[in-house]
Amino acid sequence: MVKNILAIIAGYIAMALIIAISFTLAYNLMGADGAFKPGTYEVSATWIAMSIVMSILAALAGGYISMLLARNYRVSIGLAALVFILGMFTAIHHTTREDTRPVERQAEVSNTLAMMNAREPTWVSFLNPIIGALGVLAGARLPKNGPS
Repeated sequence: MVKNILAIIAGYIAMALIIAISFTLAYNLMGADGAFKPGTYEVSATWIAMSIVMSILAALAGGYISMLLARNYRVSIGLAALVFILGMFTAIHHTTREDTRPVERQAEVSNTLAMMNAREPTWVSFLNPIIGALGVLAGARLPKNGPS
């Protein structure tokens, strides 16, 4: 049981690290003008596409790692459920909170300021947990690592 819980935690941490590193690198490469629509904190279509690809890769890695450690597909189902539930809570929170973030942005903003003020479309907020859960399940089925 402890091994299974640790496998879920390891998969989730791997996902979080991959997302944090890849998004930081992408923002540093794209800059504010590539990540956002002109003069706003609304994310660009390029940023949305990049975030979907990075989310898929992170989810695949998380599923693979959880399966590799636990050798039990049910553990990956547990990780997928965790990713989906936490993601949906986050999406609901983002859509129901009072938005006090600035609408207009400076020409250049730091990675931290960009992350705090970014505005993504509602559909992206609700797509992310679906991508995450399905990606985890797919990652658990990668070759040489399939369900037992």
